[in-house]
Parts: sequence; structure tokens; C-alpha cells
Amino acid sequence: MKTVRLKKRQSGAFATSLPVVTLTIVALLIILYPLTNFNHAVAINSANAFGDEADLVLKGSVYRLFTALWLENMNVMALVTNCGLLLAVGWACESLIGHRRFLWLYLCSGVIGNGLTAVVLRLIWQVGQAWRWLDASSYVAVGLGASTAIAGVSASALFVLSAMRDSPHPRLRIGIIIFANVTLMMTIISPVVRTSMPLDGADICHLMGWSVGLIISFLLLKKAGNDAANAASPSA
Repeated sequence: MKTVRLKKRQSGAFATSLPVVTLTIVALLIILYPLTNFNHAVAINSANAFGDEADLVLKGSVYRLFTALWLENMNVMALVTNCGLLLAVGWACESLIGHRRFLWLYLCSGVIGNGLTAVVLRLIWQVGQAWRWLDASSYVAVGLGASTAIAGVSASALFVLSAMRDSPHPRLRIGIIIFANVTLMMTIISPVVRTSMPLDGADICHLMGWSVGLIISFLLLKKAGNDAANAASPSA
């Protein structure tokens, strides 16, 4: 893989830059949780109204691809896990690619990843249970959570770090990024090996989000390399 050297910001090293977007997203997730979960009826109604249900998405309710990213109804452990993981990998990723690019990466990984998942689940639903390691019932289930977008951020952080000559981050943070990606892949591969636990909509969301994040990172680095080459070439 071709290595690139990204510029450090004038304000200081990458590792000390404040991840404004990451912190803002985490704050929104924490604030929205009690607002959508202060009683059981509100939690159910908000999930039905804004959750990512593949059948409804493909019938035109595409807004659910975005709104589902901000809901963690009735699952405080998922909220804690997602916020912790986003802080760990988002801090590194945002400091490497910048605030604006990170925001687009997060939103595109989540929205496009959820959209691709809806298409895949539709195909699985049509096939039915012919594939024993795929859960067709996820097509009519409601999906919630930021994990699709976070999977894309995890892939991006890993890809960008692997393409750099000198990592600006401490080994512990690099280890967390690698661990997050390995764990994510294991949760996807494991059901395929152990057919007693078929892949469901959440697993496919993670895979789609991770793939989108990887593609976006490749395009960002390619553009950065082209910009650097153009800047270095003598003007006519």
C-alpha cells in the first residue's frame, strides 16, 4: 500500500487536537436517550416512528436511515458501548482527517450502510430461510443505534493509520483501533461459522458501515495524494 504523509494542523499535533465533532455526537446520543426513553410507551413509539425498518425504508421512508442513528431505545448498555467506542476510535480518526471530513464520514457510513443493509435484507427476505446462516426476519425488524456509523469510523481510522509513515498516536490508541476492528469482524464471522446464531440485521449493518467507511477513506487518501502531487508539481 502506498504511504502518505498528512499535514499536521498549525494548532499542534494530531494527538492533542480536540475532537469537536466526536464529542458533539456523543453528547447528542446521551441527551437524546432520556428524551426517547423516559417511559416505555415513548420508547416504543419513537422506535416505530424513527427506527430503521428495511421494509418501510424501501417503501419510501428513507429518513429512517438517518434518524435511526440517534436512537438507542431501552438499551443503555448499547449506548455506553457505542459512546465509548466512538470516543476511542473517533478521537483518532477525526484528528487525522479533520472535523468536516469526519462528520461526512460518520453520516455517510451510517446512512449509506443502513441503506445497503435494507437492500440486502430485502434480498434475504425473498430467498427466505434458504441460507441458514442469515436471519430473514430482520427485514421486518426495527433497527436502532449508531453502530453502523461507528463501524465506518473504525474502518477509516484503521485504514488511514495503516497508510501513514509515522503514526501521531500512542500505541494504546492504535491498539484500541485494531482491537475494535478485529472484534467487529469476529462478531460478523462467528455466526457464519456457528450456524446456531445466524447473521441478523445488526451484523449486516456493521459490515455495510465498515465497508463504506473503508471506501470513503480510500477516496480521501487518494484525493490527498493527488492534491499533494499537484501542489508539488511546478506551475506552467
